[in-house]
Amino acid sequence: MGKLRRYLEDYGLQGTVATIKDRIFHTGQQELSYEKWADRSRLSSRDYARMAKEVFAWQPVIGVLAHAEGTETRYPARSAKKERRIEQKTVLLLRCEGKYALQKRPEKG
Repeated sequence: MGKLRRYLEDYGLQGTVATIKDRIFHTGQQELSYEKWADRSRLSSRDYARMAKEVFAWQPVIGVLAHAEGTETRYPARSAKKERRIEQKTVLLLRCEGKYALQKRPEKG
C-alpha cells in the first residue's frame, strides 16, 4: 500500500491509473509511443488548477508539454530591446603643462 500511496502523491490519480494499466496490459513487451503516452498522461483542467495553486522554488515560464500540445505560440515572447538613447553633453576640459582637469556636474544643481 505504501508504493501505491507514493505513486498517488507523485503522479496523481490519472498518472497512477496509467502506470497500473501499462504494467498490467503491456508488461514491458510492447513499447509505448510518445503520442499514446502523452494522451494517457494528459492532465484534466482540475489537475491543472490544483497544480497552479502549488508553490515551487523554481517556476518555469512555459511548461514542458507546451510543444507536445501545440500551445507554445500562446506564450509571450521576449519584448524587443529598447533603442539606445543618445544624449548630448557639454564637458569642460582644462589642460595646463601636460595635466588635465575634468569637472563633472553634480547630480543635483
